[in-house]
Amino acid sequence: MSKPMKPLHYLIAVPLITLTTTICAQTTYSRVSLRIPREGLAWLQAQGVEFDHGELNKEENTFITTIDNKALAILQKTGVAYSVLIADEAAHFQQYARKENFYKQPDAIMLNGKLQFESPCGSHLTNVAVPAGFIPGSYGGYYSWQEIQQRIDSLVHNYPSLVQKIVLPGTSLEGRPMIVVKISDNVATDEGEPEAFYTGLHHAREGMSMMNLFFFMQYLVENYATDNRIKELVDSRELFFLPCVNPDGYRYNETSAPSGGGMWRKNRRNNGGGDYGVDLNRNYNVDWGVTGAGISTSHDPGDDAYVGPSAFSEPETQAIRAFAETRHFTIAIDHHAYGNYYVTPYGRPANHSFTSPDLSFYSYASALMARYNGYFAGDGMATVGYYAVGNSRDWHITGDIGAGTKQKTYGYTVEVGPGNAGFGFWPDPENIIPLAKSMFFANLQMAYMAGSYFEVQDMNTVAVNTVTGNFNFSLRRIGITNAPVTVSIIPIENIQGVGSPVTVNSFANYFDSVQRGISYTLPATLAAGSRIRFVYQVNSGGINQYDTITKIFQPEAVFSDNMEWTSNSNWTLSGAWGTSTGSAYQGSRSLSESPSGNYTAGQTSTATYNSNIDLSDATAAYLSFWVRHRAENAYDKLQVQLSTGGTFQPVCGINTVCEDVGTLGNQPALTGMREAWTREVIDLRNYLGHGAVNFRFRFTSNSSDNADGFYIDNIEIVKSTLQLLPVRFISINAVRTTQGAQISWEAVTDNNHDHFEVERSDDGAHFVTIGTVAAGAAYRFVDVQPGAVNYYRVKAVDKRGRADYSRMVSLTVLTAHGIQLYPNPVENMLHLRFNLAAKATVLVTITDIAGRMRYQQSVVVERGVTDRQVDIGQWPAQVYLVRTRNLQTGEERVFKMIRQ
Repeated sequence: MSKPMKPLHYLIAVPLITLTTTICAQTTYSRVSLRIPREGLAWLQAQGVEFDHGELNKEENTFITTIDNKALAILQKTGVAYSVLIADEAAHFQQYARKENFYKQPDAIMLNGKLQFESPCGSHLTNVAVPAGFIPGSYGGYYSWQEIQQRIDSLVHNYPSLVQKIVLPGTSLEGRPMIVVKISDNVATDEGEPEAFYTGLHHAREGMSMMNLFFFMQYLVENYATDNRIKELVDSRELFFLPCVNPDGYRYNETSAPSGGGMWRKNRRNNGGGDYGVDLNRNYNVDWGVTGAGISTSHDPGDDAYVGPSAFSEPETQAIRAFAETRHFTIAIDHHAYGNYYVTPYGRPANHSFTSPDLSFYSYASALMARYNGYFAGDGMATVGYYAVGNSRDWHITGDIGAGTKQKTYGYTVEVGPGNAGFGFWPDPENIIPLAKSMFFANLQMAYMAGSYFEVQDMNTVAVNTVTGNFNFSLRRIGITNAPVTVSIIPIENIQGVGSPVTVNSFANYFDSVQRGISYTLPATLAAGSRIRFVYQVNSGGINQYDTITKIFQPEAVFSDNMEWTSNSNWTLSGAWGTSTGSAYQGSRSLSESPSGNYTAGQTSTATYNSNIDLSDATAAYLSFWVRHRAENAYDKLQVQLSTGGTFQPVCGINTVCEDVGTLGNQPALTGMREAWTREVIDLRNYLGHGAVNFRFRFTSNSSDNADGFYIDNIEIVKSTLQLLPVRFISINAVRTTQGAQISWEAVTDNNHDHFEVERSDDGAHFVTIGTVAAGAAYRFVDVQPGAVNYYRVKAVDKRGRADYSRMVSLTVLTAHGIQLYPNPVENMLHLRFNLAAKATVLVTITDIAGRMRYQQSVVVERGVTDRQVDIGQWPAQVYLVRTRNLQTGEERVFKMIRQ
């Protein structure tokens, strides 16, 4: 039995110098795990063991790849130790390709973040809801060529205002159509919006490259009506999808391996002499046909990397060229399988150079796309171990610019999925959805970055110490399109007023940034320790982004360190931890796990603060610091860990990643690359009431490569000890009675208490006093003229005129489509009470203030009173909108709900 493989850390393939895969009856492909010889993988190729994709495990010194039976025979003769993972990939796939294995996970919710669809404290990959219309295909779970056409027609039929079918002029060699899907609002009109281009199946045996595009397309159209983020994206972009670049090769796989798993790669050009096919991703005209050391190309018609008789010799690549010359693509992402990496230009770097904005784009975009799936990124040599010339990504960025309307387009190649058992060229059906989910965030961010897109960052500390001032922020251009952007502040809590929005009309270069501020005024009587909350709204090019910010007014400073030291008794440092002059947010030094250079492989080290943090009297507390980093994505990481006397536990912040990829193990950590200084903020709510909290930074690296590491600056912990309610309210409720709305409450008062005032609002923000209840009286009040939607709170006033408030509750006057939400505000379980005149199905949708959908469920409601519950205990504390729609009557209602 072969030794189980550990997770693979780096992805590599070696040059395709003479990759021979002439398909004949006896050709089979095996997936093997081989021990890398001392002479290296290039030596194996020189012996005739030829392969393209593969995964390298540096810790195990092993390499997983797919080879044909000829190469396997040569491998046996070399004496290199190996084990066969899958003897016949096509047969293996056919054995496990059962339609019932194509499963759907329950729909889930997407969390908030500074960028659209970020998930800092939960798994993004598991939280992507599976589109209802993403169904299995008949070709081993994948769509057949006929089903590809049917699925496109279905999208057009079901969403005619959003989806357009475009049949490109000309056909494939065997006469099949090249079909592009366009998704946009007013889809039949060219509105001059930013354009992105997605392609799949350049190589016919890479079915996952097509399936994940259908997943993404289906998600966009299904969520258009319910998720405002998706609506804004579709309304402001023109997205083009070519799911099958190579219809002839794909159809040939169906005929040669009818049950699935066909291993044909090229198109079906008859090259003569029994050889067929051209590698379409070697047929573009940038550096076409160049040969040399480390270059994957072949002029042998029998090889899998055969470049064709000339550049753009194939009708399939000609069709893409002609189409691009009629468009204005800014981004093009070409999907392949397998390897878990993103490949950037160029295939011949000696012939080309990046501009500074080019470097900024590929650096930032690569890190962003890989944030949750743990993919590696770089050029061909850095990722797959060879350079591929004549490829689509190089042509997009530099080829034929100015021909027609073709412009410089930032091109990418993505290799979807790993190579271990169950994955490879044809992942088992049960892995289709997880892999499609793994690419969702990347595909989405490419669509956003095709146009005007920005990253906003709050620049102030958690502490706000004056009642007037500015909330300062930085704004960085991360979209390819240069367009004006406006930043506004939406007050949520304890803000009396804010200044006018700020507009920046232009950012000359990609990744340029500015710092601005918007004035604020707090209530003059705001108590020290009070919570302040607001939202940054960033609007540009039809896209609205929202970032909710929490601060504390005049908090108590618990701890701070600006790292301007060379030795410090406040810290216990292990490994190489120390201060560095290599980078600093402010001053001249920062804390780093590798202050003198790159960190080492196989490292575990900590920086532990020696003193206890006293949160015994805290009602709120936050840890914040500035950080920038370069680390092997998903494998080398920094965790903030806290302890109350036992085991240290990692905690999540606004920038952490929490996925089951690499070495993360679903534990929150900072990993990958952030070139710009970024503020990390951690809510310490789970440690309130503890008098001896310890914290540390823990860095770990795996046993392979190293990088520059992490820099940390300006650490601080603040807390509030404010008891927000001097009068301790035990409960407050609002119910409908025959007299009106009865508000009742229980409270513990002291001798200084004078009276209560009952206040009402119809929007949850602007309140008026509707009654007074004297001290000693029963704690209830009847609102005899309630509105349709009512928000109530009770104001406690003492004998000196000082006041504080209870929490807010809401009451909806029930109608034929009646619903009551309680409690409101809510901490954990939201209750929905329906009171209908007739049985009906009610669609309940909950969104945040940005329109991001957090929950959607169809509820069958019987006549009379029906109760339902929604667990929102893990949702961010903010305002939400609850929308209900009676599917029988069409009646709709909207309610405001506050998660506190």
